[in-house]
Amino acid sequence: MPMSAKHPEEKLRKRVEHGLRVKGTGEGQRVKGKLWERTLGTRLEVRRKAMERMPDMIDLWKERGHGMGWKKFPKGKGKVGTGGENEVFKTENRAMWVYERAGSSL
Repeated sequence: MPMSAKHPEEKLRKRVEHGLRVKGTGEGQRVKGKLWERTLGTRLEVRRKAMERMPDMIDLWKERGHGMGWKKFPKGKGKVGTGGENEVFKTENRAMWVYERAGSSL
């Protein structure tokens, strides 16, 4: 077989020269599925958490005012609305915030 870009030895030489260019395809590793398939579970989990916290977020929005001083819109990649320890949308944390707010105005 004449030397060409598709020759097995040429392919092997290129592979050795450039290395593996796809993350997760090293020795003993395999990437299965398309990118959107691999990230689907995480995205659905973020959306599920957002839907579960939506009633609390609406109540908090009504308490603070319609757009005035409201900076806590939920973002998929942000820290707000993801269930951290200082989560504003949890009922107990919102009650603390309202109490602190009322105490500072007195």
